[in-house]
Amino acid sequence: IMKWLLFIFLFFDADPINKISHENKIKTEAEEAFKRRDFKIAADKYQYLSDSLKVTDDHTLLNLGHSLFNLKELSQAAKVYEKLYTSTDGHIRSIAAQQLGIISYKGDNDKDKALVFFKESLKANPHNEEARFNYEYLKKLQEKKEDPKIDNKKDKNDNKDQKSGEPSD
Repeated sequence: IMKWLLFIFLFFDADPINKISHENKIKTEAEEAFKRRDFKIAADKYQYLSDSLKVTDDHTLLNLGHSLFNLKELSQAAKVYEKLYTSTDGHIRSIAAQQLGIISYKGDNDKDKALVFFKESLKANPHNEEARFNYEYLKKLQEKKEDPKIDNKKDKNDNKDQKSGEPSD
């Protein structure tokens, strides 16, 4: 009987300790790649964790989304962020909504949809200053288009710290 049990553990990888150890190793490798800004390797490792090892924790998925976003794979990143949009963790949900707002603005050029996501981000976490900035910035852009009498000089002074004419990442 002992031989059969050993056979099962060795050949069917039924040992949960080995599975956890393997997951932790891949997570560490993914995190290190992300810190090095090697988003391709990070995305591959996070994708492997998600698809093959069935790791579904919010932080792993969030890092997968960020890796794909940094690779400019916006549609794939959006799919990951959409999964996190219903997270029970308000901080994670806020970040996911913020990223979906950025993707809506940059990828789809849909300012209205982006505004909705930024607003939802703030509902999930009222302290998310990046989402607040993006929401207020887009709101101001919309108001300027609706009322062409708004003085452009004031806008330029208000946004002198903003390097580009779009929401921040």
